[in-house]
Amino acid sequence: MNIAADIPGKNPPIDAEWLMTEDPDIMVKFPFRKIADHGYNVDNSSGLVRLRDDVMARPGSGDITTVKEGRVYVVGQEIVSGPKALVAVAYMAKWFHPNLFMDLDPRAIHQEYLTRFQGLDYDLSRQGAFVCPLPEGDGR
Repeated sequence: MNIAADIPGKNPPIDAEWLMTEDPDIMVKFPFRKIADHGYNVDNSSGLVRLRDDVMARPGSGDITTVKEGRVYVVGQEIVSGPKALVAVAYMAKWFHPNLFMDLDPRAIHQEYLTRFQGLDYDLSRQGAFVCPLPEGDGR
């Protein structure tokens, strides 16, 4: 459930005190590239890691359940819309319900999308940064 669903606007500002009151179980940030370097032309996830660390270090955030439990996730814009959205959904399924999706491999789904359906010679094990943190067992 999106706790901000009733707040009007496409990207409404969220007040830190409101967020602490709502105390979400999970937080997902969808940054634009200018906020955190990510995507197909990036070789490491340091920009996404830095953004996640910044979100978790905001004043007062240590009292929010999602921060205490490390359930803050970052998903790059390249995989959240169009046909590639299935990749973002796979990552979120793996993060939110790891016991239900133990056999799900979001990176393998992304790789198959790129090679089989887009015909691209692109190796996700060597390049690209799309999410943070990587799910357990991702290996990269």
